Amino acid sequence: MVEKPVLVWPKLADWARARGYTARTLQEPLGRSYETIRRWMLPFGNPARRIPDERDLARIFAFTDGAILPSDFYPPTLNLQNSDASKSAAA
Repeated sequence: MVEKPVLVWPKLADWARARGYTARTLQEPLGRSYETIRRWMLPFGNPARRIPDERDLARIFAFTDGAILPSDFYPPTLNLQNSDASKSAAA
C-alpha cells in the first residue's frame, strides 16, 4: 500500500477554515483576487503555491489581528531552523 504524503497547510488556510472563510470570501477584505488568495493557501510543496508580497503580508497581518505572521507562509521546518539559528546567534 502506498502512503499518501502528509500535506502541511499554511497557517492562513487553517485560520480561514476555522473561521468559515474561503479564498472567495477573503477577496474583499484582503483586496486580492480569488486565484491569488487560493494560491497563498495551497499546501507547502505545491508548485502553484505563492507567498504574499510585503503589502499583502501587512494586509493579512492587520485583517487577522496579528494571528498570521510573514513567517507563517514558509514551511514549518524552515521556521524551526531559523528559530534555532537565532537562538544560537543570541547565545
